Amino acid sequence: KRQPTQTQDQAPQQTIPVLGKQDGKSLKGHTKGVQTLSALPMGDKTWLVTGGQDGRLRLWDLAKHKSLATLKGHSEEVYAVACMMVGKTPMAVSGGYDGSVRLWNLKTRKGKVLGWHGDAVYSVALTRVKGKYVAVTGDAKGWLRFWDLKKRKATGRNIRAHRKPVNWLNATHLGDRAVAISAGEDGTLRMWDLAKRKAYGKPYKGHSKGVYSVAVAKVDGKQVVASGGKDGKIRIWDPKSGKTLGTMSGHKKIIYSLSFGSLNDRQVLLSGSTDGTIRLWDPVTRKALGKPVKAHKRGVYAVGIIPAGAGAAIVSAGKDKLVRLWKTKDAAIGS
Repeated sequence: KRQPTQTQDQAPQQTIPVLGKQDGKSLKGHTKGVQTLSALPMGDKTWLVTGGQDGRLRLWDLAKHKSLATLKGHSEEVYAVACMMVGKTPMAVSGGYDGSVRLWNLKTRKGKVLGWHGDAVYSVALTRVKGKYVAVTGDAKGWLRFWDLKKRKATGRNIRAHRKPVNWLNATHLGDRAVAISAGEDGTLRMWDLAKRKAYGKPYKGHSKGVYSVAVAKVDGKQVVASGGKDGKIRIWDPKSGKTLGTMSGHKKIIYSLSFGSLNDRQVLLSGSTDGTIRLWDPVTRKALGKPVKAHKRGVYAVGIIPAGAGAAIVSAGKDKLVRLWKTKDAAIGS
């Protein structure tokens, strides 16, 4: 089949972004699988924080492919980490098997225990609620806890979100309303009004097994929620109605991680699975963009499309102890 020739004046929709080869060397440092990642753009540089089964968090300079620090505190596996600027201070909040929720100052590299769950902490999300910096954490028994990051303490009552583990949390805003979306081992997603600390809307039902990942973005001017899990399917939801807009299939095992981002002014969704591959998807047409890329031996645990400089960096982490960056390239549609 002939490749269409690329010309300068060709309409941009004639090409699609696809995953290419690895970009530079792997980031090495974790001594066991890397479970989670979160990035913080810092002006002209981007910091990446990763958490591993070795109980460590590591701070990296993405552009330089360089380790900046190892953050020690958790006594067991780190399952979740999320970063944000709290005022002018770069902070991270982590949770793990030891049941602790820890707050880290990424500038001083110092950490402290915010508090404890009665069980393993599987998920962390950060956002602002009416001017306050808030962390939401979810545990293996299905409970959510809330933390005030300025006061550095628990705030408000706990919520029983699911009857089974809260595998993932994502915090976002629907209009002016700060919400958290929880993904449960019970196969449902639920939305929570963070100001009122109560359920918002009905549970999203559609996955046949546990849900492990949630991502939120504006696509074609409308906010959508993407979820993935044990059934190997990605579902796109309308957060207002809780109805499924469509599904995407391609992964052969659990979808552990999802991330929305923009590549060449085009909204895309990145997925990572325990089948060892990462994939790009068009959330509008709900079609795969290019072929899957074998990213990590024995499974991908975390992915991210991270704003970096003028563009975006594609990052993945997995069971093989490595963090990898990936190039993207333009391919002709139908090539």
